[in-house]
Amino acid sequence: MMKTLLSKTAPWLAGVGMAAGQAAVATRCTVPEQGTCVGCCSCLVVIGSLASWALQNKRQQQAETQEKVHNELQISEPQLPQPQVVHSRD
Repeated sequence: MMKTLLSKTAPWLAGVGMAAGQAAVATRCTVPEQGTCVGCCSCLVVIGSLASWALQNKRQQQAETQEKVHNELQISEPQLPQPQVVHSRD
């Protein structure tokens, strides 16, 4: 339940974090006022956030794919019949 709730809210929390980070850093941005960049790197905050989020998402998808393949391999393994012991009464 908790993992499902976290996976459903993670994109929203990440978006809020990126927006808050950008809003906090963008107050130093000179492009809107002066039309030139002086290198405050506020735009890199969002790019870094999006890139790290995308990499994390890719890792999670790869892990899920590997788990699915592993589960399919376990199911597809042939089940050998168990030997049966027959006792005869002499």
